[in-house]
Amino acid sequence: MKAWIALCQGDNPAAETFLAECRAVARELPDGPSTAPVTYIEGAHAMLVRGDPASRALLAEARSRFRAAGQDGDAHMATMLWAMAEAFFGTPASASSARDVYVAEAEASGAEWARTWAQWCSGLVELRHGEAQRALVPLQRALARQRAIGDSWGPVWGLETLAWAVAATGDGTRAAWLLGTAHRMRRDTGVALIGLRPFHEAYLAAERRVRASLGAEEYAAAWSRGASAEEYAAAWSRGASAEDAPGPVPEEGAPRVRATRTRTGGSHTPTA
Repeated sequence: MKAWIALCQGDNPAAETFLAECRAVARELPDGPSTAPVTYIEGAHAMLVRGDPASRALLAEARSRFRAAGQDGDAHMATMLWAMAEAFFGTPASASSARDVYVAEAEASGAEWARTWAQWCSGLVELRHGEAQRALVPLQRALARQRAIGDSWGPVWGLETLAWAVAATGDGTRAAWLLGTAHRMRRDTGVALIGLRPFHEAYLAAERRVRASLGAEEYAAAWSRGASAEEYAAAWSRGASAEDAPGPVPEEGAPRVRATRTRTGGSHTPTA
């Protein structure tokens, strides 16, 4: 559990420590290294830390082992990560197939939180393997439904993914604004995106696209507005819908921002 939480937060040093502990304990148990929980954590680590396509097979295997043991709740979590890994590293066919399995499981569970994550995953698959414009509706609906049930974790991933989708449609100003809101939400929840490799790489691609479209000053101004407390709250309260799109950036009185180099050494993130 500790390794899983650290992985989700992007805390790679802690995740490595807890994973080593998990492996050590597993070695002392009969069939320990091949048990479902160990396979699951290995798959999650491969996906989130290494960005390794091998995570697809590991998570599919973890899912099968959980199901064989009658651990339906754990199997569903493995399904979620497997579908996510297929979205990032799979083919259009494998990603769509995994998404369909995930959506069916989520609907059958009757759990609203599961349905919102499956809807988010549908948007991610559309973004990665289909059309960015078509990814917007499922991503926005997932955010709105997560707000309705008081989910404070899903939007950390959802706002970020919505920003990538908006960037891919060519709406640079709104994308920069959403990147700012997503940054603020990650900071408030303690998630380090740089530790989640496929997410960080997608973020860098979106950021480069938007910076090239807007230029440094316009990007920084829109990003800063999105990261402001008022607009951050608005994005979350209304599910980051179209009505939240920022208007023209004012020529005077725009928020002052500074640039700081990220740990990748190749990108600058404006901060308020």
